Amino acid sequence: MKNESENQTGLIDWYLIGLDKIVEKLPLARISKLIDWENFRRPIEEAFERLKLKAVGRPPFDCILMFKIIFLGKFLGFNYSRLEIEIPINYSYIKFLGLSFGTTVIPDESTIRAFNDNLHRVGIYSKLFETIDQMLLCEGRKIQYVNPQKAQSKITTIRSKSKKS
Repeated sequence: MKNESENQTGLIDWYLIGLDKIVEKLPLARISKLIDWENFRRPIEEAFERLKLKAVGRPPFDCILMFKIIFLGKFLGFNYSRLEIEIPINYSYIKFLGLSFGTTVIPDESTIRAFNDNLHRVGIYSKLFETIDQMLLCEGRKIQYVNPQKAQSKITTIRSKSKKS
């Protein structure tokens, strides 16, 4: 006879299998299948070696995970704090990043910001995104990134109109 925790695990597994089927149809899943993210490891690691950053505190997050988070932010128009909040609660983001639901430490806002700043500092940020665009063009696809300033402006405009009423 199964105990209650075994039944709960079965229900959770069943639920996640259902979510997997839905997530597979979303744009991030399609993008993930078209891009070999490991191609970015060497350029990022080599560029960061030039920075000669001293490792202090906890071990750094994997550079591919961090780059995928930066991509996710650019793709969705999210700022660093929104990424920190959204990633742990959105299953499609968790799957895209190759993480496990509820069991993984997610980089915080300052860690994401520092990684992004370092990509710019070593001069490879634009090149990495040009490479993504080229990979997708070869597959007949194109990404339209969200401009976070415009998205923020729209939110601000909507809020300011509602306050006047």
